[in-house]
Amino acid sequence: MALIKKYGLEDRSLPGVHIGYSHTDLIAACESEPERIVKEVKAAGRTAIKQGCGILVTGFAALSVFLAEQGIRQIDGVPVLDSQAALIKAAEMMVDLRRLGMPKPRKGPLFDVSGEDIQTARRRYGLQ
Repeated sequence: MALIKKYGLEDRSLPGVHIGYSHTDLIAACESEPERIVKEVKAAGRTAIKQGCGILVTGFAALSVFLAEQGIRQIDGVPVLDSQAALIKAAEMMVDLRRLGMPKPRKGPLFDVSGEDIQTARRRYGLQ
């Protein structure tokens, strides 16, 4: 909720619906009991939809990937955001805009990443 508040989206967001797993347990359950997780996510999604949700966004990127792999693109007509696909498309768009001459953004709420954060990410993902 802190990021929602930071970006001024409180009036456009609903509280999340937790399905009751830690990250580690969720990954294990996705591997061992995928049908059960799909069923639980659909139930949680329906709860959010009843509250007025117009798009379902998972709070854990790995769950988004899992749902995409399971072919879950919508629940009762409400889209489920594939956060990995959205991230890739956003990166592709930024590359296209740079090729058109748009300068690289340096300020704003999405670009307050320190040089130290960038170096940490590069090390973590083997890009250094």
